[in-house]
Amino acid sequence: MDNPSLDQIPDNLPGGFFVYVATGAEELCFADQNVLAMYGCGTMEEFVSLTGNSFRGMVHPDDLDRVESEIYAQTFACGERHDYVHYRITTLQGDIKYVEDFGHLVYDQEGRCFFYVFANDVEESEYHKIHQSDWERRVGYRRAEYESALTGLRYERGVYAVCEENLAASETGWLVFAIDITNFKLF
Repeated sequence: MDNPSLDQIPDNLPGGFFVYVATGAEELCFADQNVLAMYGCGTMEEFVSLTGNSFRGMVHPDDLDRVESEIYAQTFACGERHDYVHYRITTLQGDIKYVEDFGHLVYDQEGRCFFYVFANDVEESEYHKIHQSDWERRVGYRRAEYESALTGLRYERGVYAVCEENLAASETGWLVFAIDITNFKLF
């Protein structure tokens, strides 16, 4: 069976497919016609103008920090290659839409990393329902993986995860971390 190239993806599929560089300015490498239509764009030029040819420009500004932190936590910080996030977008016409985004992190032979993403429209009510349950699932998962159920104290991995998240959210790129353990000699 021959593998289809990206330009052979049918236009009538639900949702859309795009590829972007996972580092730096997160520049777009590809977006199919379904993604353009999701954003209310008729041409690639309109889409590039609307988004600045960047994944960051595709996400509603109020959701961007959260989405990038979630993607980072689900992929780079955990060593996984998949992410699942929800966010709002603004169309060319100024309308707000809600999407779910299934990303897959891929490395090429030169070590560059890209996200291959399938995005799909969701209803506003579904977005809020999914977003809330996704948050609850992540919090429960993180507690089990990073925090002792018995003591409530974080494991080493949990401490590093909190540091990574705070560093990613930091405007300066600096993080100060201090530990004060009373009677440490007893350990």
